[in-house]
Amino acid sequence: MLNLESFRQFLISKGYKEYSANANPSSVFDYCWRISKIIEKEGITLESLSRSIEHYINLYGRTGEK
Repeated sequence: MLNLESFRQFLISKGYKEYSANANPSSVFDYCWRISKIIEKEGITLESLSRSIEHYINLYGRTGEK
């Protein structure tokens, strides 16, 4: 089962930083926060998001409509 904690651990294992040099929350925090907001806003599960990730990237990415 997917959950945000396993996603957080995955990001850390891939070298993303949890905290910046000045101890502020960094990429891992930001990505998990954004994912949780998309799940909440869309009323979906993390599993649903992962199955349709390209759709949500198109919606929420740099050039997305949301």
